[in-house]
Amino acid sequence: MSTPRPWTSRGSSLDFHDPVLNALAEASRFYRRQLGSWVYDYLRERGLEDAKQLRFGLGYAPSGWSALVTHLRALGYTDEHLLATGIIKRTETGVLYDLFRDRMVLPIVNAAGHVVSFTGRRPDEHDGPKWLNGSTTEHFDKSINLLACRPANDQP
Repeated sequence: MSTPRPWTSRGSSLDFHDPVLNALAEASRFYRRQLGSWVYDYLRERGLEDAKQLRFGLGYAPSGWSALVTHLRALGYTDEHLLATGIIKRTETGVLYDLFRDRMVLPIVNAAGHVVSFTGRRPDEHDGPKWLNGSTTEHFDKSINLLACRPANDQP
């Protein structure tokens, strides 16, 4: 299995000893590369042009059950790393799946500018919670980490 690729935050290295933060940064890149579907129209209707969509790290979680799981595994992340992100879950039968599916996603960053989780909005025509946050983890607690619209650390 390959070693997860390093990620940089505004020119300074992340703690490469923390593969969970690296996996979250990779998830952010993945979601930004998927941006499309209904999300473009939704954001434009609200006055957010394409440049701002990219600047603030907005992305799209594909509708499949394991697109992100497959992507992160291909980069060498273990199931333990994936579960520790709070955006991957395990079924009762042990299969991992993406928490965010067919949702616009926004990164949640900590004070150092590292992605620690995501929040996601479903399309209006779907059932379920309109907004969904990643689970509480070692790096993310929604009572501490606020969603802050700030420029993304890197470009897709």
